[in-house]
Amino acid sequence: MFTPVRLIRIAFIALVSIALIAPGAFTAWRIAQGQEETRSRAELRTLARMAPVFERLASGRLTLPDLPAAIDTAFEDQLVIRQAATQWINRALVFGFAHSPSDMVEIGRGGMWFRTDSPSYNSLPCASPQGTDEAMMRRLGDIWLAFQTRMERRGVRAYMIAVPSLPTVRRDNLPAYLRERCAGPAPMETLAAYIQGQGGRFAYDLDWFRAQPEGSVFDQRSLHWHHAGHTRYLNYLLGEGMLSELGVEPAPLRVREDFPMTAAIDLAPFIGVGRLTHEYDRLAFVDERRGEISVREWRESGGADLDRHLDDRRAGAYTMIRGREGGPRLLHIGDSFSYRNGLDYFLMHFPEALHLRTNSMSERFQRGRFDAVVSDYDPDVVVFLFFDNKLTRIGEGRMGGIFRAFMSDRDGALDN
Repeated sequence: MFTPVRLIRIAFIALVSIALIAPGAFTAWRIAQGQEETRSRAELRTLARMAPVFERLASGRLTLPDLPAAIDTAFEDQLVIRQAATQWINRALVFGFAHSPSDMVEIGRGGMWFRTDSPSYNSLPCASPQGTDEAMMRRLGDIWLAFQTRMERRGVRAYMIAVPSLPTVRRDNLPAYLRERCAGPAPMETLAAYIQGQGGRFAYDLDWFRAQPEGSVFDQRSLHWHHAGHTRYLNYLLGEGMLSELGVEPAPLRVREDFPMTAAIDLAPFIGVGRLTHEYDRLAFVDERRGEISVREWRESGGADLDRHLDDRRAGAYTMIRGREGGPRLLHIGDSFSYRNGLDYFLMHFPEALHLRTNSMSERFQRGRFDAVVSDYDPDVVVFLFFDNKLTRIGEGRMGGIFRAFMSDRDGALDN
């Protein structure tokens, strides 16, 4: 006879059995689907091969303090659903309650994400007390102006482009406790205004970025801008912005409606939700030799005459492109913000263009570094493009790491 108490017991036993069987069944299903992990997992049978265990313990090959850790690692690795379950919980927190389970990423209004854990990648420089050090901003400005003057003596025009972080562009989306702290000018605004007031070539086009439609330049959950945003901004710089004085006619852009592009959301791994992607526009332009073609297709179809594309630890990952006939020879130097599909769009406007990626340079920011690079390649124009916080390195106790590479041996100390 099935009494209520007996039914409860049966139900309890059934639930416990399901909980015990489910991980193994899930593992078997993943293997059958070809989704098993490629890494080598610690397995319990590894311990079983320690025959006899006590002999190994006695010989010192396995110590008693190590035994629990070995068993624990093996046990956790068998529960393959653990990682997926953690990501499901994190997604519920992030997308359901706008709560970040990570101390590396903050969530602002409207679902905007930004990093706060790293001085080099902190996407909110105005949140640092050092970010408002106007004396240091002027010091950095003088270093750039001196570099620009040295380049002019060589017959080289030097330009600096600073790309603002998304939280600087969309300050209204910051949490309330940060909006008040960031109410004043961004650190780079102070630096740009000083350099421009001294006749320096320095672009920090906050007004342009703030005027762009939501999602057309940045995905609000990524640190970096996307390929279409990079391309749009360079088109603006060549046509209406600071680089228009080069006299290079930018190839017009339009959105191709056939299908969009996709890219990984680069902050997703830091917030613990697994891999996420976002869509952005596929842009097309008219190439002189191939008619209308998308930016990515231009290189894939041979639009770029690539002399070299490799990782040289001395110079950086570099790309040489031969594009249009006539015009100045270009040297383009930048960080990861310069290395998007917009790079090809930019370089193809010049008869010879070399791009150096500082992320791959060895000893990349010592004094005289950029003077030496310009001397080696002898361009007509050198254009630098960096993430604004990479220029100021807010929060390290010292600032302007990249600016050291603009200094000559005669410049004074940069540290505070």
